[in-house]
Amino acid sequence: MGPSVVMTVMLVAEGGGTAKERPISTYMVSVMNLSQKTHRILVDGNIQEPEPELTTLSGLKVPLQDSRMVSKFDRTPYEELFVKLQPYEKSENVPAGIYRNDDGTFSFRFGSFQSGELKDTCYNLKFTFKSGISEWRKGSGRIEKVPDVWIGGAVSSNYKICRPV
Repeated sequence: MGPSVVMTVMLVAEGGGTAKERPISTYMVSVMNLSQKTHRILVDGNIQEPEPELTTLSGLKVPLQDSRMVSKFDRTPYEELFVKLQPYEKSENVPAGIYRNDDGTFSFRFGSFQSGELKDTCYNLKFTFKSGISEWRKGSGRIEKVPDVWIGGAVSSNYKICRPV
């Protein structure tokens, strides 16, 4: 028997509904604890966040820029940045979507990730979350092991995302 799934990346259509009912241009993204045990994870836009993969419907990968690669900020995993997820609880929702720019073009945005101009109407979207930080800095400045920390990876299903009409 293989290992059980502990965490997953969930996408929920903003405003409800499904892609079968209407084109979805924005999803709310979160990480959900699927286990029977409480776990702590670090989900922070500057340090460790789900990573999107956007592809055309024919399978070509759309390049995404990650602003964290050029930004300067504190990457210290402080205690208060860790979230304690009870069984079947999810982290805070973060929007991911295709948005109309001021010049009338469209681009994809999620957290620190952004695409260039998107020409196609619809795309495939999935997320990968890698939890690899097991120590935090306490308020006293001491670095300690995080109790009940979950280390591993989670991948969402593929979702169809379309430009807003």
